[in-house]
Amino acid sequence: MASLTSVVLPVPTHSTYMPYLLKYNISPVEGGVILSIWEPAVKNEVRVKPFLYMIRYRLPSEAEAMKLLSEYLATYKTKAQIPQEI
Repeated sequence: MASLTSVVLPVPTHSTYMPYLLKYNISPVEGGVILSIWEPAVKNEVRVKPFLYMIRYRLPSEAEAMKLLSEYLATYKTKAQIPQEI
């Protein structure tokens, strides 16, 4: 089973690239696994959890979790490279 892992994605910010960190974990549960993906962030007076967001998927196998993770990262990386109007 996979353990806590970090994925660093290069994300363009104006004219430079800055590393962008996502973390994931695959945990065994009865009948399959749970894939958790989150963007870490420092807790403060407003943010009471150490992440900006977290998503969880219940899947039948680690192979399915790795497939979904790969698709998620490919989509996330593509969207992160699209210039955003502020």
